[in-house]
Amino acid sequence: MCLSKAFLIKNGKEQLLLDSVCNVRMENGEIVLYDIIGETSSVRGVIQDVDLIRNTIMIRAEEAQTQETG
Repeated sequence: MCLSKAFLIKNGKEQLLLDSVCNVRMENGEIVLYDIIGETSSVRGVIQDVDLIRNTIMIRAEEAQTQETG
């Protein structure tokens, strides 16, 4: 099973948003990440890179606000 780690790039630094990401969607202008156990994280930003070999998703922040639910 190939799951990914999602990182937020903000002020030139990478911050882990969510581990074991299995689904990524756009909802109401936000990128919403879902992990394998049902946790979610949403952020306003732009997907900069998806690397299927390294299993990483890099998101460049558009705004300072992010939300996590679980």
